[in-house]
Amino acid sequence: MTRDMAQTIEQLNKRLLELTESQKFNDALTEAALTVQDEMSNRIFIELENIAGNKASSADYSTKEIWVEPLTLPRNAGSAIGKRGKPIQTRYFAGGWADVKSQVGRPNYELNGVLFRDFNSALVSFGSNLRVALTLKNPENFGKVKGLNKKYGRTFGVNDKERELFGLVLGDLVTKQINEDINTTTT
Repeated sequence: MTRDMAQTIEQLNKRLLELTESQKFNDALTEAALTVQDEMSNRIFIELENIAGNKASSADYSTKEIWVEPLTLPRNAGSAIGKRGKPIQTRYFAGGWADVKSQVGRPNYELNGVLFRDFNSALVSFGSNLRVALTLKNPENFGKVKGLNKKYGRTFGVNDKERELFGLVLGDLVTKQINEDINTTTT
């Protein structure tokens, strides 16, 4: 390795270190995380896939009768008449959650959109060692995620394709920033 090459590598390493300590790097991390969040949202809420690629099915829902608070439903569904033929305050679904999902017409992972909206909110937190975490705001949704992960297999996590996408987006953004820094210092 020539002296000029060593100096260039040393300069590049210095620029990389400076970049990782700057707000520009946090911005790049945020942009890469939000890109992956969009991909995850599509996989989870549209494609109905867990991280292994297995699809959820409405057949996974219980068919045991259930009564649901009407305020938790996105539309007027179910019967206001109980199984004894008398008016009730809740909504009765003879076919259980499978019946609820069929009448409401929402994907497996959402009923009233609360989890979907929370998952897709732009809330990113940075941990130590340059780690990024997409987090939920609503504590109620942590239990939902835990239950869905148990029922359908680990779903709310990053799969290999999404992890690769994060690296590609972050790499492109960092390369762009380094090139901009080089162009600014040489002109």
